[in-house]
Amino acid sequence: MAWQARGGGRGEILLLLHPVGEEPGGGLCPALADRWAGCSAFSGLIYEIGPLFFYFHGYKGGLPTLLYKADSWTKISSVIFVDSPPGTGFSYATRAQGLNSSDAIVVHQLYTFIQKWFDDHPQFFSNPLYIYFCGIIIPTLTMEIAKGIESSDKRHLNLKVARKNCKGDYNSPSNSQCASSVQAIWDNANYVLSKIWANDEAVRESLGIRKGTVKTWKRCNYDIPYKKEIVNSLEYHLNLITQGYQGLVYRLEQCCLLLLLLLCSCSSAAVAAASPAAMSSSRKAVDRLPGFAGPLPFSLETGYVAVGEARFFYYFIESERSPEEDPVLLWLTGGPGCSAFSGLIYEIGPLFFDFHGYKGGLPTLHYKANSWTKISNVIFVDSPPGTGFTYATTAEGLKSSDTIVVHQLYTFIQKWFDDHPQFSSNPLYVSGDSYSGIIIPTLTMEIAKGKESSDERHLNLKGYIAGNPLTDTTHDDNSKFPFLHSLGIIDDELYEVARKNCKGDYMTPPNSQCANSVQAIRDCIRDVNDLHILEPRCEEDGISLVSDNSASSHDRRTKLLESAVSSICRNATYVLSKIWANDEAVRESLGIHKGTVTTWERCNHDLLYKKQIVSSVEYHLSLITQGYRGLVYSGDHDSVVSLIGTQGWLRSLNLSITHGWRPWYVNSQVVGYFCKMPSLPWGPP
Repeated sequence: MAWQARGGGRGEILLLLHPVGEEPGGGLCPALADRWAGCSAFSGLIYEIGPLFFYFHGYKGGLPTLLYKADSWTKISSVIFVDSPPGTGFSYATRAQGLNSSDAIVVHQLYTFIQKWFDDHPQFFSNPLYIYFCGIIIPTLTMEIAKGIESSDKRHLNLKVARKNCKGDYNSPSNSQCASSVQAIWDNANYVLSKIWANDEAVRESLGIRKGTVKTWKRCNYDIPYKKEIVNSLEYHLNLITQGYQGLVYRLEQCCLLLLLLLCSCSSAAVAAASPAAMSSSRKAVDRLPGFAGPLPFSLETGYVAVGEARFFYYFIESERSPEEDPVLLWLTGGPGCSAFSGLIYEIGPLFFDFHGYKGGLPTLHYKANSWTKISNVIFVDSPPGTGFTYATTAEGLKSSDTIVVHQLYTFIQKWFDDHPQFSSNPLYVSGDSYSGIIIPTLTMEIAKGKESSDERHLNLKGYIAGNPLTDTTHDDNSKFPFLHSLGIIDDELYEVARKNCKGDYMTPPNSQCANSVQAIRDCIRDVNDLHILEPRCEEDGISLVSDNSASSHDRRTKLLESAVSSICRNATYVLSKIWANDEAVRESLGIHKGTVTTWERCNHDLLYKKQIVSSVEYHLSLITQGYRGLVYSGDHDSVVSLIGTQGWLRSLNLSITHGWRPWYVNSQVVGYFCKMPSLPWGPP
């Protein structure tokens, strides 16, 4: 039975689960050491928020009179008053076993109830849904007194107390004790009218009560076989609040505690699913960005995809050539913990910051014509949780690892294509750089396995792209010294002594001679920028220089440029991304969930992350032999994941080379060198 607010499908919908424990309506607060289940939602309809009440003072026997209550919640909301659990009010079970209930059982039953209710009332799909529940703050009276609160014993007990306190004058109480006693009698006697009314045959007929199901209606049934399992619901409050749901907790003077929780958005699909996690997936078309003059010259979408407790944030830029045919690239930035925004702004994306023209305030964005999005659709995803704008709804959800991230990203890309079916036939490549070299081939293999399974989502996986990829930690780490020696940074004599003593193991020296040689080399190279040996070492986070309110805008810019050695430090430009991404207007334009990420960092170095995969070489070999395409590229000035290390593990695959080492030309200029292996057909003609 649903009592609809005026306005039909336009108002909010409240699912009212009546209080467990306290007798609503005020007066004497029954005191319990515990709580009980079994009070009918009819109490909420008549005695609390509903549009009717019994004319108690005018009652003269027979069927009680109902009057209209003008200040009810149904003035502005549609309310479902449901009797729960089975055995409560007019709710019943078809067999005795069905009356056995518990906290967990009721939660699942009510979840099914509200789903089926919306199936039968599709006109309300788009209405906001709130769950209203009255929990009990219980003083110290015994359960026996509480159980007898509606019985004749209780009324007589109150009457005896009233006789003692009022001396026969009940209409104009002469003291506070008398007034309290009389009020208690009125309150409890008022409940009797609901029992008289609900057990009337004409009433039952009008309500459509199934005959023979409930012999005697009681406002509260204290004999339900009910198991109390949940002793503390604080974690649920915290979980819902951190997920962004609205909550209202308020306390009345008469012991009743109420909680109002927003459980659904206005999306009919979300209401139908009735799943908070699913509702946390969202997307937004962005045609303008703060800092960029005019509309964007490309199609940008931002959004979240819910994966368990994680909410993965992404930037999706459609190809400027032929988005319906061009490949889809899933871009993962390294770290772990560095935002994919780095890939968008500082690497392959179509935007960049005007660092040289920066004069304080919000940084200016410019269009970059030679981006990868000229010929491909790119999903830049912040991963793992705690990176960029990706967050988790619980602290546990922030704990991550290589294997966890692979499974999460596999679910992410499946869900993303579910939401973007128009791209399902496009070739898919998993791509990224740096530490993502561990994740890229592993994730690609996971997707490849899914293609061979019964999974109905057949992603059109074609291969992967890995730039300066960490692949085998032992191999990559031990390649640093040979790389620096090949460039003349480590002299021959020093290197030869180390090579002889260490036999290739520089990271875990096997003897004291090796340890001494390694330390001598480290002393020699300690001030070299290991990420780019030709650039100076700079602090990345110069945010204080541009946020110093004690200095003028000109002075702040001067300090920034000076700190960046006249801006030749690329690290200095990273500061602008932090200023930009923490601007409220920027966050609004991107559709960032409020309260989820207090301060955006380009790289979060405090992730709770476990590195489990020490080598991804086997995944490369497996993918190549299965015929997947691969592009592995390396810059020639990175000593952390060096060119020599990458060449080394590629040679370990023992694949024949169809095209030997040769120049790669762009506009008649040599921009690099490459070779091809048989199952690696991708490369310049």
